[in-house]
Amino acid sequence: MTNDQQVEQRLDSIEQVLEQAHTQLDQANQLQSNDNIEYYEMQIELEQANEELEKMITSTRPEMRDPLVRMQQQVQQMQNRMILGS
Repeated sequence: MTNDQQVEQRLDSIEQVLEQAHTQLDQANQLQSNDNIEYYEMQIELEQANEELEKMITSTRPEMRDPLVRMQQQVQQMQNRMILGS
């Protein structure tokens, strides 16, 4: 079982990944190009974060799941935006 402090630390870390992904998406839109290694690496990081969140959701207490589910939704939305390039 994951404790509250670990959950908070991981959520902070994933929030940073989301911010970096947003920056990569903005840069790709400005350059009108998604042909960027950093862009693809960020997509991989987002998928890893999504998978980690899924594991955490299944291993935490029910009262801790809500913030994890919300963060997972944000990660999935960013993944979709990066795929669509918008």
